[in-house]
Amino acid sequence: MRYSEFEQLVKDEGFDTNETGESLFVLSNQKNIVTSVGKTKMFMLDTNWYYFQYLSDYDKERLLKLAIELARTPLDEREDEKRYRLRLPFIKSYGYLNLDEINGVYELSGEKQVNNYQTIFAESEVEELKQNYNLDSFVMEEVKEDE
Repeated sequence: MRYSEFEQLVKDEGFDTNETGESLFVLSNQKNIVTSVGKTKMFMLDTNWYYFQYLSDYDKERLLKLAIELARTPLDEREDEKRYRLRLPFIKSYGYLNLDEINGVYELSGEKQVNNYQTIFAESEVEELKQNYNLDSFVMEEVKEDE
């Protein structure tokens, strides 16, 4: 399970998250820590927090199921893949690589995803493209999570 997936599922259950360098904390709606999952070692999970005991059995079970799944996920599989736009720097506008998802062809166009055109590529997709095409002229622009 990826951190982003865990965080979304926890939020769907009415909890929130906060992270430090070593742990990802799950917070109650009053912002009290109820459990944590380690970020530096697999299988590190802690429910020995004061407010965990006040959760309903139903909430404990749902939360533990998610936390165990994250804790048993290998560390290198928890991070989301970086995402990129590929841009030709010497073209002022419409210099972004786009994949026409219907026809399966690549074109240069704008940076915004519209209709059936993919403009954002996961790191693994970029690596696959590099195996088939020369992308030396393209600049990889990292896309932030909120885009």
